[in-house]
Amino acid sequence: IPPVLTQLRYVGRLLERRPTLAQHRRLLAAAGWLSVLLARLFFEAGDREAAEASRDAAFRLARLAGHAELAAWSVEALVNWALADGRFRDALELARDGQDLAPPATAAAVLLALDEAEAWTSLGDPAQAAGARHQAALTQAMLPATAS
Repeated sequence: IPPVLTQLRYVGRLLERRPTLAQHRRLLAAAGWLSVLLARLFFEAGDREAAEASRDAAFRLARLAGHAELAAWSVEALVNWALADGRFRDALELARDGQDLAPPATAAAVLLALDEAEAWTSLGDPAQAAGARHQAALTQAMLPATAS
């Protein structure tokens, strides 16, 4: 957590230096990605309040930067937490909301579809879960190939 906080403060200092519009947008997105990471770390450390505050900041930063994938990842954190808490209906709704935000052919879209499948499985609907897994597979197939 401390190294991520250090990087977040650094990005904050860069934002204070009057960057160009394009630089400002990139810095907002960088702060958002760091905030999503921080939210996940705080959640794993058991600090729900800090996790939620960081996740909320990430979502706001994503909106300010016009970064749909970052917004989807910030929603995916909420889905993950709802699944961990056994709030499967909430997880299902959030997973669908996140998929609506996620650009096509992104890792966020794949993971949110898999989260939806997990929620459906937990709710006892294997047919819906299979449909969500199929959607995840289709989206995964659209992802760009990674270099080996």
